[in-house]
Amino acid sequence: RKWWHKIKWDYIGRPKPQDRTEVKLTDITLSDTVLTVTASPRDSGKFEGAHSRKRVLAIYDESKEIEDDVFDSVEGSFSKTEQPLIAAGSTPGVQMGRFYDICRGGPGYRDWYPIHITRDDMIKAGFMDAKWAHNRLLQWGADNPKYLNHIEGEFANDDPSVIIPFHWVSKAKDRWLDMEAAGTLPRYPNAIGVDCAWGGEDRTVICLTYNNVVLSIHTYDYRDTMESAGQVIMLAKYNKDIPIVVDVIGWGAGVHDSLKHSGYNVIAFNAGGKSDLTE
Repeated sequence: RKWWHKIKWDYIGRPKPQDRTEVKLTDITLSDTVLTVTASPRDSGKFEGAHSRKRVLAIYDESKEIEDDVFDSVEGSFSKTEQPLIAAGSTPGVQMGRFYDICRGGPGYRDWYPIHITRDDMIKAGFMDAKWAHNRLLQWGADNPKYLNHIEGEFANDDPSVIIPFHWVSKAKDRWLDMEAAGTLPRYPNAIGVDCAWGGEDRTVICLTYNNVVLSIHTYDYRDTMESAGQVIMLAKYNKDIPIVVDVIGWGAGVHDSLKHSGYNVIAFNAGGKSDLTE
């Protein structure tokens, strides 16, 4: 609504909207064959009807925040579109997600054409003050994620606000792949972790570990506590000695009690509880 009167409607091929109701819509029909849609970065169902159009242009803003399901939904809507186009823009974030995969030219994204806009590009175009950029370098440091993202236009290893740095996860994954390639991954777990969910987008997660090595992660849509407990028992291979740690907040309490009643070595974990550790 704030920008519709600034658009050159004749240039894009349709008259200026006269009905203010249309201005408030998220869909704008440009012609019989062209439709533009704006939607939440998490609303993958919004694009389901776009496949009937001859030409579709999808514009992503803040693409690093858009979930994979939305990317996939739009790609799926292009199956019968003669001229599909996507323009995705964003400041970089951490080195993960669909936008990162596209920009680095990962497998399956070679039909994208990434354009890296650097600090020098912004300064030359008059969109960034060189002195301001230098002051941010002095303030944040060259390796700071904020400086890399907002000044250099680079993806950073970590977001300073996270508790577990992304590069820890990346290195752990590399070590796991090395063990898998060498055939040194343990075959059986010596502990199991369970985080139960009920409803919504959350899923029940069961993690099998051997010491500090994650062997496998299993996710389910189970809502029934007995069904979740039964799945844990199957993954434990009916071994009642193996420690099973269950997050007992909410839905997990029922799974914990069921396993305990069946004689399993279950440990209650309260993620919201106070730690006795001081360092």
